[in-house]
Amino acid sequence: MLIETEVKVQVPMDVVEATRTAWAWRLEHPRTFEDNVLWDMPGGDLRARGELLRLRRYGDTVTLTWKGRPDEDPAFKRRPELEVTVSDEAAVAAILRRLGLTVWFRYQKYRTLYRHGDVHIAVDETPLGVYVELEGPPEAIEASLRAFRWEAWPRTTATYYEIFQAAVREGRWARADLTFGD
Repeated sequence: MLIETEVKVQVPMDVVEATRTAWAWRLEHPRTFEDNVLWDMPGGDLRARGELLRLRRYGDTVTLTWKGRPDEDPAFKRRPELEVTVSDEAAVAAILRRLGLTVWFRYQKYRTLYRHGDVHIAVDETPLGVYVELEGPPEAIEASLRAFRWEAWPRTTATYYEIFQAAVREGRWARADLTFGD
């Protein structure tokens, strides 16, 4: 089972672009629309255990992902992850419904994927701003943050749902989901 280790940094797009150019990040996947749907039992059993079940469409690729409870590390989000590519999004959604699961949150973003050394870099353009996810070994992530001179930018281990909740509490967001559009 894969253990995902990541951190999000909120960085303005002009700073991201200047850093990308200066450090010659290698493009792994061009900017692509991503739609994420989170599923749970009606009573929120998965959330209560700190788990997540996500059905994601990224361009033409659809994945079903389970994420386990994160570690208590304040610097990085570390959690077990299992993921499988699926060929029929509608069939998987129907299976999840038949199992009694329901959709509880949806979020969208435009994601561009890069790599710099041992670090995967996802530039996520969300309705609430730009977040850059750095994923890899903790020492490589820290070295990248220092090299990019990003230590002063806001850093978080929060999920996009937690970022959404904070925006709602602060009055910066009023819709039920974190989606583009009306």
